[in-house]
Amino acid sequence: MPKGRFLKKVSYAFLLLRKGGLGVLLRQFFSRVYSTSTYVWLAKDLDPLKAPAAARTAFSLQPASPEAFQRILERLNKERGQDVFEILRRVSFYERGFDACYQALTDSGDVCHIGWLLSARHNDLIRSQYPPGTDSLREDEVLVENIFTFPRCRGKGIMLSVLQQLEDLARKQGARRLVAYVDATNTPSLKGFDRAGYKPCGEEKEKRRFFRIRRTGQSGK
Repeated sequence: MPKGRFLKKVSYAFLLLRKGGLGVLLRQFFSRVYSTSTYVWLAKDLDPLKAPAAARTAFSLQPASPEAFQRILERLNKERGQDVFEILRRVSFYERGFDACYQALTDSGDVCHIGWLLSARHNDLIRSQYPPGTDSLREDEVLVENIFTFPRCRGKGIMLSVLQQLEDLARKQGARRLVAYVDATNTPSLKGFDRAGYKPCGEEKEKRRFFRIRRTGQSGK
């Protein structure tokens, strides 16, 4: 791991501690020592001739920028514990080179949701940054990744609306299939993807053994 990235991770860990995240850090530590997680793979086939959805939304979806993530970090004082961890994890994801990130902004300019559309052009980065065993994306396939609705904006149907708009963006990019994977215990996200028309197409195990991570069994994807 490059020294700069290591120091950034350390600074984020201290920030998480200051925001009441000791329990989160301990859970992360012990899960990396020994744990097995199950992820459900979901997919939705796209009709390239379908017109974009004309749903009225209370936000605008825009490409994210380093300045956007800086504003997100500046607002961390409003979050606590697990939500701080989830936000920092996505900030780190962007800093590792995963562009194609989109932010949903309210009329007041507040970020209410972020998420990624990864495509085959990200395969080299995926192979270098994801656990061994992660499949590459096909040329006509887009991965909806790391979507996150900020706590103050939950319960307003934002996730479904964002997924519809991401679908339109993927279609414009020539994608024929959207895929996503969700922790099998994350019931709210599974329900959200189901409402958006995604169907289960397989599952995989992520095994963590003494800080080594490997994924196995992406059956059906």
